[in-house]
Amino acid sequence: EFQLVALTSLYLAIKTHGEARNDSADTTVQPWNRLVFSLETCASISRKSFGVPEIKACELSILTSLNWHINPVVPSGIVVDYLVSYLPQVLQGSIADNRSSSLAESDAECIKFHVYDCAKYLAELSVSVPALCLVYRPSIVSYASILVAFDTLRSPPASISSRQRLEFEEVAGQVSAGYYDRRKEDIEGASKILRTICPTLIELFPTPTLSSRCASNSNEALLLSPTTAATSL
Repeated sequence: EFQLVALTSLYLAIKTHGEARNDSADTTVQPWNRLVFSLETCASISRKSFGVPEIKACELSILTSLNWHINPVVPSGIVVDYLVSYLPQVLQGSIADNRSSSLAESDAECIKFHVYDCAKYLAELSVSVPALCLVYRPSIVSYASILVAFDTLRSPPASISSRQRLEFEEVAGQVSAGYYDRRKEDIEGASKILRTICPTLIELFPTPTLSSRCASNSNEALLLSPTTAATSL
């Protein structure tokens, strides 16, 4: 029964949250693809130990036990996606004062994906650290993960200047209605712990090499977070 519950939980997780990034250069294509993981596929990986009816019955039992609450707020959730989406505008100087920038749009997207992958990795890692997941709110850990991800961008032109960092923090404060401005102490505390639990972050996520094809060329793939990497297979 333990194996059945584990298999069904995997099926539920993929059905609810499974997605893979689409790095196609075609702007009409959705950047995220929902993974298809059918009951038949789920049953097949059990080597016929469990059938579709058994998995469906176990799924209903799990959902009933959880009162169908299967979308908790987690650090690696929508907050990272939403905040990182503002990064290209900051990098190209279109938010603060309409400054022109030599950074190509594709390069800005490349940096965005790099920060996204790095922040997702840290946010997922935080779940196993009680000092983070039991002390700070998911929204705080998410934002702190993005700020710590900036530490991996040290080599120009793939770098974030102090001014750009401040601009991003201002944007985050605005879109959160001042929430992050009021929580600076918590953000600093969470950031300190994230840097402590992952001191080799720059080695795991080397500064990307920018080019006009960086964001779209699969041959120059960025290091993915555990979830992204797993769902891309």
